[in-house]
Amino acid sequence: LDLPIHETGHLVFGWGGEVLAALGGTLFQLIVPLTFVVYFWRRGDRHAASVPLWWVGQNCWNIARYVADAQAMELPLVGGGEHDWNFLLTVWGVLPKDAELARSIRLAGTIIVLASLWLGRSAGHGQLRTTVSEQSHGVRNVRTHGVSLNDEDHRGGVARHSKHCFSVGALLRPTCGAGEC
Repeated sequence: LDLPIHETGHLVFGWGGEVLAALGGTLFQLIVPLTFVVYFWRRGDRHAASVPLWWVGQNCWNIARYVADAQAMELPLVGGGEHDWNFLLTVWGVLPKDAELARSIRLAGTIIVLASLWLGRSAGHGQLRTTVSEQSHGVRNVRTHGVSLNDEDHRGGVARHSKHCFSVGALLRPTCGAGEC
């Protein structure tokens, strides 16, 4: 999946000249998963955001491998094209520092992966907790992942939320037919 995204980045950023087109593959490799991080984060789903955040870190490891190969140019390239990072580091006058730059990118990727694991674990714990509280008028409130399900007849096990009925015991299993909710 990363290779087609990388190659598409060259096309997407091709309008900006040789340097931006060469850098575009790497940029797109980071932009695509970051878009998903932002999407899930804005929805308040930190656990889901941790998955594409891990993907960003993993892409940093791939990018670091590509940067580290800038001088040696031993990696096989799609279509035998130009080595992006050999070109970029040569243009920027830092080709001899490819290994140093690669180490920094690899470290950044490791930090991002560890952060994604921490985020996923901490967010997952919060989302899996379910609290049940009785209100004074006998209505049961089930709260899971920020969604409140009201169970007006908790003895019957039916919870109502957004035109869907669910079993209180198994929130994902429908308990009523079409039109009954």
